[in-house]
Amino acid sequence: MLKFPPLKPHKPIENVFVYSQKNNFGSIVYKMANKDGKYVGLMETLPTIVNNKQQSYSPNATSYPSLLIQKLSVGPKRQGFGSAFINIAKKDSFKHFCNGNIHLVASDMYDGLHPPQVFYRKLGFQFNKSSGFTERKVDEFIAGKIPESDLYGLGDTYMFFEHNVDKDGKMVESMKKFKEKFPEIFEWL
Repeated sequence: MLKFPPLKPHKPIENVFVYSQKNNFGSIVYKMANKDGKYVGLMETLPTIVNNKQQSYSPNATSYPSLLIQKLSVGPKRQGFGSAFINIAKKDSFKHFCNGNIHLVASDMYDGLHPPQVFYRKLGFQFNKSSGFTERKVDEFIAGKIPESDLYGLGDTYMFFEHNVDKDGKMVESMKKFKEKFPEIFEWL
């Protein structure tokens, strides 16, 4: 369980252009460019039903709707582009009836010196129950108790942002009725 809230509020990033496109596999691909038209990042998401019998993600339900972040990459790091993509994913999760739930696999395959688990943890993501060692290491680093070099080799970690697992499905049904009644709100999201 997260022992601290996200460290800082995330302000919207100005002077970027984000566009989305649905691909042939049902995924939604977001691409971000800066004010000069230079590509700075990409995020690929997919609304899914998590069949969580082994509780790889949330310990609170075995099957629930969630938005899977399949890929998230940004060019210049630590400029707020990744946080902007996560904010888009949070809104998109509601838009696609995932109740604000997001899940992903954080992997240090591409940058072992700066593992993404720290980034996701600072944004409020939780670790699954079998990632106790990784959770302790990341939390110690965030608290300033260990250097970043001690995080090398964390590997792949299942992480999730749980808003509402909606065990009985009533919230999804009510959201669908709400969308039928007020479609213009969902166009804005």
